[in-house]
Amino acid sequence: ISVYCDRQRPYNWPEQAQAAAKVLIAFSPACCRVTWWDQAGEELSRTIGDGEMMLLAPGIRHSKRWLNEAGIIIIYLSDAWLSQFPRSKFEGVVVESIRNCSLHDPLIWSLTNEIRQACIPHQDDNRVQVLALGNCLAARLVRSLNRREPAAQPIVRRLNPEAMRRVDEFIEARLAEKVSVVAVAKQARLSASHFGTL
Repeated sequence: ISVYCDRQRPYNWPEQAQAAAKVLIAFSPACCRVTWWDQAGEELSRTIGDGEMMLLAPGIRHSKRWLNEAGIIIIYLSDAWLSQFPRSKFEGVVVESIRNCSLHDPLIWSLTNEIRQACIPHQDDNRVQVLALGNCLAARLVRSLNRREPAAQPIVRRLNPEAMRRVDEFIEARLAEKVSVVAVAKQARLSASHFGTL
């Protein structure tokens, strides 16, 4: 692993993608807009604030726009290091509050603060200590995220079978015509906007 700790001034970090996974932890008064691209090429973004952590899997294209000065810790994790943990949770991007992680493992907050304190003097003799603390923090973060219950599956809302049958029959009877969403929604006995959502 590699640990980077500093004060970040307002700045736009250009698009990048590392071979290593990246853990970014931001501190007061952090406000950073992170943009990344998923495997389908869709652009996603999220603002990271004070006490939040973002884990980016290896190879994720991303850019950062720091809107104000902030304390940061960045830990880079190689594939070899990550191979000791299940990989399924580390595809893509995970955003989490360090405080929430600390509810599952109180040592996480302590390690984070220790790294910050060790980085303040910026002395070369602190590098070994910062690296050891970063290794412990990264391991505890990864374990904490792996132990969580999987997120509940989103509720998929759709037309009930009877409404779907009426809609199908209505459309099939009018294949040669232009059929409006309003007319189809009426067959489902729903507003056009609710029908469109379903």
